Amino acid sequence: MYSITDDTTFAKLDRVREEILRAQGGRPVPVFLVGTKKDLASDRAVSEKERTAKARQWNCQSFEVSSKTNDLIDETFEAMVKAILAVSSDPTKGGGGGSVLGAGKLPAADESRTFKKKTCVML
Repeated sequence: MYSITDDTTFAKLDRVREEILRAQGGRPVPVFLVGTKKDLASDRAVSEKERTAKARQWNCQSFEVSSKTNDLIDETFEAMVKAILAVSSDPTKGGGGGSVLGAGKLPAADESRTFKKKTCVML
C-alpha cells in the first residue's frame, strides 16, 4: 500500500515487495498494489500511469481506494481473499486453526477446540 498523495511511499514499494518475496522463500504469494486516499486525487503525487506500470512490472492486480468514502474497499478485499485462498486453501498444509494457511484445518493435538471455518487473517 502507498498513498497516492506521497510519492516517497510509492518509491519504497520495490524494497518492501522484495522483502516479502524473500520471506516467503519461493512459495507463491499474491501481491497487490493498493493506492490509498483516492478521495484526495486533486493532491495526487503518484499518477495512475505509474501505478499501472508498476502493476504490470510486478504482474499483479492494482487498486486505488478511499477509506474515507469507502470507494473500492470491499472489491479490493474480496480480490485479496480470493487470491489468497487460491494459493493456500489446501487443508493439509499450514498451521491450521482457521488461518488462511491452515484453511480451517484443526490442530492434531487438540481436536476438541473449535474454530470458525474459512477465517482469513491479514496483516
